[in-house]
Amino acid sequence: MFAYIKGRYAYAERETLVIENQGLGYLVRTSGELLPRFGRPGDEITCYTSLVIRENELSLYGFPDREGVTLFELLQSVNGIGPKVAALIIGHFRPDELALAVLAGDIKALTQVKGLGKKGAERLILELKDKLKKAGFDDISLSSADPAGMTDQAAEDQVNGQSADVMRALLVLGYSSQDAARAVKAAYQPEASLESNIKNCLRSLSQA
Repeated sequence: MFAYIKGRYAYAERETLVIENQGLGYLVRTSGELLPRFGRPGDEITCYTSLVIRENELSLYGFPDREGVTLFELLQSVNGIGPKVAALIIGHFRPDELALAVLAGDIKALTQVKGLGKKGAERLILELKDKLKKAGFDDISLSSADPAGMTDQAAEDQVNGQSADVMRALLVLGYSSQDAARAVKAAYQPEASLESNIKNCLRSLSQA
């Protein structure tokens, strides 16, 4: 219904902000951690939105970028994760951090999010990894070996493995295999760390 709202950042309260546009004040839900990224009251801002329709509720959730909306809607596809928890996850993790946590099966990191317990974290990991299986990425193991002292062939194998890990991370975040492959081709740097490569590819996708 609404892709985004442009207007004046009127005020914020806890996990909501109000955006004024043409005399109307739009109440937008978000997470407290994301609020600083919108700017300050009085600023002219763009808020990317997702409309959540429940039986007794009509809520507009907002994010400072389009990637937040994509991830918000993806997270809600996981059984048991509603819009409030999805927004809290996005506020707690950068996209690259979330992808790494899912790929590594890091339940401890995921349960740091308020409202996300151990069972919910396990479900999140299982269901998002299942996306990889459907895309043909069955073997999920992050490259962690030290490249020092490797043979040329071993180093080449690790580079190939890390680029596949970057692909996996982008798929976990909801990108198509075609978009992920295009981003890896454009932005992957063999000498960079896994986390840096995920960031670079996400930046490439946001600029596409």
